[in-house]
Amino acid sequence: MKIDQLLNHVLKPSNLGLTELVIRVVVSFAMMYHGYGKLTGIEQYTAMFTKIGIEPAGFMVVLAGLSEMLGGLALFLGCFTRFGAISLSICMIYAFIYLGLPKGYNIVKGGYEYQLAMMSVFLFFIVNGAGKYSLDNLFYKKRTAISEQ
Repeated sequence: MKIDQLLNHVLKPSNLGLTELVIRVVVSFAMMYHGYGKLTGIEQYTAMFTKIGIEPAGFMVVLAGLSEMLGGLALFLGCFTRFGAISLSICMIYAFIYLGLPKGYNIVKGGYEYQLAMMSVFLFFIVNGAGKYSLDNLFYKKRTAISEQ
């Protein structure tokens, strides 16, 4: 195999859609886990939100919990994925500003490393959509087939 062929093989993007599916599923479970924790531990999270300066704390806990649950579900299903990713990005921006940024980059010290990584994943889905194996793709194909008739 020549260098040119090897480079083409290495650099050619995958169109299988499995990568997007795996990332969507893994990240969606992480976000739904955190959302569930907020919705079932409203009092504890309200106290934490108050302590770090997010007000009105109780409302924001419920809003964050619902955003994480519904945004995570949107990612998992690949349904309205871009809207779910935008919702989750807003949650991560708050976490970045109020939790991570004051402590620096290092995740071991409570820094923003995790929030930054998650925001990059959400940005990917905002720009690229859910991928081949998603309800978004299925709906898109049906809509374009109908409009072509």
